[in-house]
This record gives sequence, C-alpha cells and structure tokens, in this order.
Amino acid sequence: MSKASGVVPQGGIVPSAEKAIAPLATALEVGADQARAAYARVQDTGENLRQAVQRSSAATTRGMVEINGKVLDLIRAQNEATIDLWRSTLTAPSLSEAVRAHTSGLRHAYEATATQWKEIAETAGRVMGEAAKPLQSAFVQGR
Repeated sequence: MSKASGVVPQGGIVPSAEKAIAPLATALEVGADQARAAYARVQDTGENLRQAVQRSSAATTRGMVEINGKVLDLIRAQNEATIDLWRSTLTAPSLSEAVRAHTSGLRHAYEATATQWKEIAETAGRVMGEAAKPLQSAFVQGR
C-alpha cells in the first residue's frame, strides 16, 4: 500500500478544489448574510431606543416644569399664609384671641401644605409613568 491510499478517497477519484471548498463557501455566505441581518436589526433597535430616550426625556422635562410650578405655588402659598398668620396674631385684641388666631392659622397652613404636597407627589408619579412608557415600549418591541 502506498502513502496516498489513506488520503485519496475510495475509488481513487480526487475531488476538484472548487467541489472541496463549496460547502465551506456556502457556509461563509450564509454566515455573512446572517451577520448583515443581525447588524441591520441592531441598527434598527439602536434607532428605536434613541427615539424612545428622546421621547422619555421630553416627557420628563415637561413633567419637571409642571412639578417646579407646583413647588413654587406651594412656597408662595406658605409665604402668604405666614404673613396672614403673623398679621392676625399681631392685630388680635387680646392674648387669647392671638393664641386662637395663631392656632387656627397654623392648622389651616398645615392642611393646605399637606394637600399641595399630596398633589405634587401624584404629579411626580404620573410624570414618572409618562417618562417610562416610551422606554418600556422600545424594550418590548426590541424583543
């Protein structure tokens, strides 16, 4: 037996180079097509995510402007309540009336402040939900 008998296929016919590498070339072409398709999907997903972040940022900005307005209203109301409280306390005809005016003013200011803070918290929750929606939809679409 010669050394070539182990290398040469049975029957003694050696395939041509084209036939020998054809399966490899096909596999490389399929792999390249799959890589191109994956790259296109990644680009689409990246663009969708960029747009979602942009919409989320816009919603967050609008919400923060709204919350800032509510906080400024709260500060303004507290300042006015404080001035009214001092005015009513200082102009009371007697000490008992001053204590009554002071107590009533404090209770009213507390209730108003609590209501405003509750409103600010509800607004913040709503804003966070609105800001998260574009990102949630982008992640769901990306799957």
